[in-house]
Amino acid sequence: MTYGKKIDYYQQLLSRHRGLIFRACRIYGNGDVDFMRDLFQEVSMALWESLENFQHRSEESTWVWNVARKTVLYHLRKKKVETAVIQTGLTDEMHEKPAEDDTAIEELYTAIAQLETDDQLLVTLRLDGKSYSEIALQLGTNEGALRTRYTRIVKQLRKLMVA
Repeated sequence: MTYGKKIDYYQQLLSRHRGLIFRACRIYGNGDVDFMRDLFQEVSMALWESLENFQHRSEESTWVWNVARKTVLYHLRKKKVETAVIQTGLTDEMHEKPAEDDTAIEELYTAIAQLETDDQLLVTLRLDGKSYSEIALQLGTNEGALRTRYTRIVKQLRKLMVA
């Protein structure tokens, strides 16, 4: 791949999967907006560096998610962050304030933040429109078990949002 084509593809990749990268940074960013921005930059750099290694054997979004997750986890270990929760009130653009109409979404993310990290990941991937089969591949689990787990998580979220 020529350098010009690599730049074009990279820019398109970031444009298509910006929200996915932000979600990974949000999930693992532990509420620290500056740290989340740093994570986003680190993930962007990791994508650039590994772009030529992408062999198109999986969905592009699956590959981006895996690069983001591995990069973020590496930086969490490096920084010795002990817990990871979703920071509520953070939009995909990180610098924008949430609109007043987004109170239901804010309540949802507040409830999601109370879940275990793995459950947060499952819910955000489903909210991102990923199928159970895609998520099962990403998480290395059985699709049936994943569906059952998701149903239980949704019930738990409903209870948290009512409380």
